[in-house]
Amino acid sequence: MKKDNVKPLINRLKRIEGQLRGVQKMIKENRSCQETLTQLAAARHALDEVGIRLITESMEECLRESPANCEEAVEKALQIFTRLYGYLR
Repeated sequence: MKKDNVKPLINRLKRIEGQLRGVQKMIKENRSCQETLTQLAAARHALDEVGIRLITESMEECLRESPANCEEAVEKALQIFTRLYGYLR
């Protein structure tokens, strides 16, 4: 992964971490189920975006460096994608 793409992902993960701490606080405070689940869904969506960015970045890098030899990388990316997002099926 390019160095200039690492910092934005780390920052995004830190924001997600803050969201999850907020969800914990909401549960401790016995906030409404709807409010809590809305925040939880937002955190999950943000994590999904990070995962997709990582996979996309990997594929772009592979295609730029050696497009003829990307079959294995594509297979690995598909396995990772299925592992991360298999629940969507």
